[in-house]
Amino acid sequence: MSRGFVALLDVLGFSSLVASDGEGKHLERYLICLQQALDEEAVGPKVDYVVFSDSIVLTTQDDSEPALQAVLLRCSRALGLMLRNEIALRGAIACGSFFRSAGTSGVFVAGRAILDAYHFETVQDWVGIMLAPSTIKRVPDLAKRCALSKGNLDSEETHRAILEQIPWAAFVQPCQSIPFHASHPFESNNYSGFAIVPTDGVTKPAALRDSIDESLQALAWLQSLAPNPSAQAKYMHSQSWLVEIKRKWQDIAYWEERLKTERKGA
Repeated sequence: MSRGFVALLDVLGFSSLVASDGEGKHLERYLICLQQALDEEAVGPKVDYVVFSDSIVLTTQDDSEPALQAVLLRCSRALGLMLRNEIALRGAIACGSFFRSAGTSGVFVAGRAILDAYHFETVQDWVGIMLAPSTIKRVPDLAKRCALSKGNLDSEETHRAILEQIPWAAFVQPCQSIPFHASHPFESNNYSGFAIVPTDGVTKPAALRDSIDESLQALAWLQSLAPNPSAQAKYMHSQSWLVEIKRKWQDIAYWEERLKTERKGA
């Protein structure tokens, strides 16, 4: 039995995607996105993955911080790339024990961490990937590591502090209102936690601003295609959160460029 991080991702509306795919172009695009986001040459420790239809399971070989950073990066790239190809994901990242065995005829994955990730994947009611409490517990100071508000952005010291945190802050951010399915109309269904930011994996502030903007445009387009208000709400929840994150990276990118200009002129 191994201990590590497990990400369970589910493709929303997969049946409709397949039903409208007479020539297999949608599935081919789905496969290409998977390969681009999850290939073994991506930065950091190896992350194994297995895909069955609309279910994607990522596992790490241990529960170290580099392993978590590796799975955060891959989930961020997967979410961003899929959105730009009109494919929506929902998922969760858990930490704990699991068993993984790869043989010549297939791959077997099971364990407590799988069940944990599955639970938090299914209770969400939006387009996004959240961190389960078991993962947050593994990095108790996660909020500090991903903080983007560290004083005046026109300060060189503040800017350096933000850039040092990019390996965390680029791919995961606090979210005070992750929507869960409510069991009755008067139940509060907003969960305060952490969620994955959809990006293309590039960690420069301007690139993060632009990749989040592309994801926002993709979410707006998918929202316009949704068949009913309930389905549209899934995209609206995600947009509301990402608009604020985009604004922060926009400010950081602006001051990065301005400070560079000032240094050149000094």
